[in-house]
Amino acid sequence: MVDNMTELRQDNRKLIPASIAIIAVAVIVLNFLFIWLNHTLIFDPLFYVPIILTAYYYPKRGVVFALGAAVLYLAMVLAEFHQSMDIVITGLGHACFFIIIGFVLTYLSIWSPHELKIYKNLADSVDPSRIKTTIIPACIVIMSATIFFLNFLVLQTSGSVIFDPLFYFPIIIVAYFYPRKTVIATAALTTLYFAMVMIVPQHSPEVVTTSIGHAGLFIIIGFVDAYLSMNLSREPAIHKRFAEIVESSSDAISGTTLDGIITDWNKGAERLYGYTAGEVTGRSVSLLVPPDRTDEIYLMLNRIQQGELVKGYETEQMTKGGAHIFVSLTVSPLRNDSGMVIGSSTIAHDITERKRMEEALRESDERYRQILENSPLGMVLVSPDFRFVSVNPAWVSMTGYPEEELLRMSFEDITHPDHPAGDREDIRKLAAGTIPVYDTERRYIRKDGSILWGLLKVTTIRDQQGALRFFSCQIEDITERKLAEEALASANKKLNLMNNITRHDIRNQLHALRIAIDLIDRNHLDPETRKLIGITEKAAETINGQIEFTKEYENIGVNTPIWQDCRTLIDTAARQAPLGNVTLISDLPAGTEVFADPMIVKVFYNLIDNAVRYGEKITAIRFSAEESGDNHLILCEDDGNGIPPDEKERIFDRGFGRNTGIGLFLSREILDITGITIQETGTYGEGARFEIKVPSGRFRLAPPSANPG
Repeated sequence: MVDNMTELRQDNRKLIPASIAIIAVAVIVLNFLFIWLNHTLIFDPLFYVPIILTAYYYPKRGVVFALGAAVLYLAMVLAEFHQSMDIVITGLGHACFFIIIGFVLTYLSIWSPHELKIYKNLADSVDPSRIKTTIIPACIVIMSATIFFLNFLVLQTSGSVIFDPLFYFPIIIVAYFYPRKTVIATAALTTLYFAMVMIVPQHSPEVVTTSIGHAGLFIIIGFVDAYLSMNLSREPAIHKRFAEIVESSSDAISGTTLDGIITDWNKGAERLYGYTAGEVTGRSVSLLVPPDRTDEIYLMLNRIQQGELVKGYETEQMTKGGAHIFVSLTVSPLRNDSGMVIGSSTIAHDITERKRMEEALRESDERYRQILENSPLGMVLVSPDFRFVSVNPAWVSMTGYPEEELLRMSFEDITHPDHPAGDREDIRKLAAGTIPVYDTERRYIRKDGSILWGLLKVTTIRDQQGALRFFSCQIEDITERKLAEEALASANKKLNLMNNITRHDIRNQLHALRIAIDLIDRNHLDPETRKLIGITEKAAETINGQIEFTKEYENIGVNTPIWQDCRTLIDTAARQAPLGNVTLISDLPAGTEVFADPMIVKVFYNLIDNAVRYGEKITAIRFSAEESGDNHLILCEDDGNGIPPDEKERIFDRGFGRNTGIGLFLSREILDITGITIQETGTYGEGARFEIKVPSGRFRLAPPSANPG
């Protein structure tokens, strides 16, 4: 209530004191006039009105004000009635009642802030539900009965009403504990009081008149008390709610004196620091501060003494177990009724986890910065419109552009104009999230005009809502590799040219040899000579076959491996192979791609050709795919004769077989270029089964809309 009164006084700094002063002056003037003119003390109970108001709004001044009112009233009585001892005694009694009433009201007003604690102490010995339902009503009834009995005896023996101010005690207590019932209770007491006066035979007209005035004043005082109590009766509930909020808060809330001595400690503080309230109350707050941060205490207390609010101050503190924690402190000055700072209230919010996350993020950022700064790869961040946002030193070195100049440019500014624009569709899919990553080889123009070949890999960075923020790009400098590939391609071109010339010359010589052999008249030759001529013919045929083989497979390993669609490869091979009545079935999933030498189409051709050529009873060839651990299998199965167990590995040897003997040998070599293997696992008599094992990273399922290759 004291805090509430302070707020009321601050909100009405002039109105309340002025009102009390006006009422007090009016009461004094009214009583002075009636004492001087009518020689009566009928309106002295009006002094209770300013006394009550002062006790409620300024409880610490209530007794002093009541004492001043009593002295002033008694001075007026003595000045006018100094020769009438009865009136002086009555005035002295009334003055004493002023002081007593002021003291009672002041005590009740100051009691409210501690009411919760008092109720708790009472609850330890008495059922709390009985306090306001039984004990207090009983006390009021007993007090009222005693006052009635005392006044009745005095009225009956002396014929005057001396102790009627005692009725203010039950009225005040009822107003304090039961403000909504005060007017009714006051009316009841007033009625009983007036009835008591009327039934006493000795009453005089003056006593009746005085009693009527006092009865009216009872009602007025009861009404004033009830009004003030109803406005202030919610204060205990406010204190209780506030106490519950503080106690249940997950944050640590504590109170300290200006010397840093802990006075209050909630459950949140117990959970955060590990100390109970009993362990820290009366001890210095330095208990919670690491030795190297004790200066912070004095700086904080100095700011509080200046009346400053400290908000969001982040620091390190210690728990009972010695663990270091990070907290965000909000420290507020506590003031007394006069506005003087008498202590501080501290709310400590645990930010240890946040600090750890920030530190982890800082370390992560530092690691990323180190990677970015020291990576041999060009690493850049670009906006959705491909403008550079950040670039690392490697990219600066690759392009020859200063960093500040690159940040004013876009990828398009340094991309070679002959670079195909076909990858825009893939970039669009990457931005839409259809594909997770996009990679390609690009040519860039350095600042000095030279060409930079880069292997570009692009991923996306999105916000929490999934919207595209940036493209993250890595560029590997493959200029030297590209130059080597170009040199190798040039050398291969020259070798192929020489091979073509050599093949042409050999064919010419073979043609002349065949003509010469055909011109020999074998009828006149002896058997040994004819045998030698047959060997010569066979050798010529073998040489011709080898020449044709070198023409067919001269490009193996020459071209760079690429992603190729298997269904397209099978369709191409099927059009070239003599299927006849054999049915070809392709159960490969759409978009099945392998990373292999462009000559892989010959592998599928050889499998189909061999199956038709040697399957005998064959009616169908089926291609399918399945997983095998981390690898993927492409299967070629038929329902022909199959491969005998002792030939399953020999069929891949060079020269084995009834035809050229090099088809499956070269198929294995073509696949081996990118780490793909092939073996035969079928059952003899039921059909051949070739397993092409594609390792992870060499197999993928492209989106249905993606272009093959």
